[in-house]
Amino acid sequence: RFLYRHRTRRMTITSLLAAVAVAISRSPPPRLSETAAAAPRYAIGVDVGTGSARAGVVDVRDGTLLGVHKQDITMWNPLPEHYEQSSEDIWAAVCNCVRGALSAAGATADEVCGVAFDATCSLVLLDSEGAPVGIDPTVPDEARRNVIVWMDHRSEEQAARINRGGHARLANVGGAVSPEMEVPKLLWLRDEMPHAFHAAATAEGGGKAL
Repeated sequence: RFLYRHRTRRMTITSLLAAVAVAISRSPPPRLSETAAAAPRYAIGVDVGTGSARAGVVDVRDGTLLGVHKQDITMWNPLPEHYEQSSEDIWAAVCNCVRGALSAAGATADEVCGVAFDATCSLVLLDSEGAPVGIDPTVPDEARRNVIVWMDHRSEEQAARINRGGHARLANVGGAVSPEMEVPKLLWLRDEMPHAFHAAATAEGGGKAL
């Protein structure tokens, strides 16, 4: 539900890290050796936005933000209302941001006690082997472009068709679906790129895919 509200309730990386720190502070303390117990305890917050990925490292003992790193994500706009990305590019950006934030904080992976992700509800298509499935109608064989970005409106007609159906489930999304949601995008794929629709073993929102 948070992902569908992200346009009006954006979670900043600071608030995300604060939430991680609170959650960890409320968890039962693990059984640690004296050496491990004395080590710093860091949490990493990763925010994957529309145009970039960001990561931050926080000391969960006092909430101090110690290091932040940002990397842009490639966006393709092949046709009007079509916005596409690559899940491999997004993952590479996430990994680079985490490494950069750890370096800026002077921390190591062994000192990290938790990681939290916040991402948009863009639709990610993968096949049964976990490989990307292309979603660009202008270059259908370019598998790298396998993410229909949340703000993509290619499925306007499909969203309208769903809403005309008046199904009871529409009450779960405020009475109407938006082309920015995953279901109209999947229906567009079934209508316009059936080979991609049937090749996809998983079609998930950005947060779940990560």
